[in-house]
Formats: sequence, structure tokens, C-alpha cells
Amino acid sequence: MKNKNFVAFIEEGMKSYKKASEVAALFRNEVENILKSILKARTDWGPFEKNTIKQPQSSKYWTEYPYINANLQGQFKGAAHNIRLAINWMSADYPIFTILFYDKNESYKEEMEQFDWRPDFSFEKDLRFTPNPDDLDIERDFNLLIDEFVRFMKSLI
Repeated sequence: MKNKNFVAFIEEGMKSYKKASEVAALFRNEVENILKSILKARTDWGPFEKNTIKQPQSSKYWTEYPYINANLQGQFKGAAHNIRLAINWMSADYPIFTILFYDKNESYKEEMEQFDWRPDFSFEKDLRFTPNPDDLDIERDFNLLIDEFVRFMKSLI
């Protein structure tokens, strides 16, 4: 016997899935645009020399793997590196803002693991900041995250 609530849920979903899917795609695109505009507008990257904004690599299945990002290519100490700003819902109920600094060899991973990050930040494979849900300002909060990243970059020179 089928659960009546589940049957009603499926019936309602059949009526509204297309519109919900369009809204979800619009949300993802708009958040990617916000992240790209933060990367474009930011002028102080410390010793990292920003070059070009790259194509986002947000999950195409982001309703199952909610992760939206924007990417930047640049140079640090004469080598090519990438920076990724991302909003990650996979690890928590409220999104975590992250910045990932990477190259093929993960050149600075050990230094990042050992760096003395400020208390509001944490490092796993990326630098993380959990914004205050009652005072959300994506641009401000990502710039705080980038400021902390720049502080790390300056420690390497």
C-alpha cells in the first residue's frame, strides 16, 4: 500500500518540477555571477598576480551535490596557479564559503595546513569561512576570506 502523503508529494512534484528546475538553474547561474564579479572587482591579491577569470566548474548535479564556484588563473612566484571561490552546502546545513588555492603539485598544501589562521577560519583542503546567516553579505564575507588568504600568501614571500 502506498503512503498517501508520498503519493500527494509526487503528484504535486509532477505539476511543479519544471518550474522548480528552472528556478534552481537560475539560482546557480546568479550565484556564479556574484562569485565572478567578486573575483573581477578584487584588486588586492597580495603577491598573487591575477590573470583571467576561468569558466566555473559548479556541479551540474548541484541539487544533489550543492557546490557553486568561480575560478581565477594567475601567477605566484613565477608559476601558474588557480584560485577557486566556492559556496559549499555539502558539508553543513548552512553554506560554507571557501577559497581553494591549487596547482598540479599542490605546492603550498603543507604550508596551508600549518599556517596560523584567524579563529573565524579553518583549513581542510581549502580555506573555509562560515558566514553569519543573520548578517549575510556575500561580497563582504568573501572579501574577508580573500583577505585571510592574502595574509597567508604574504607569509610565503
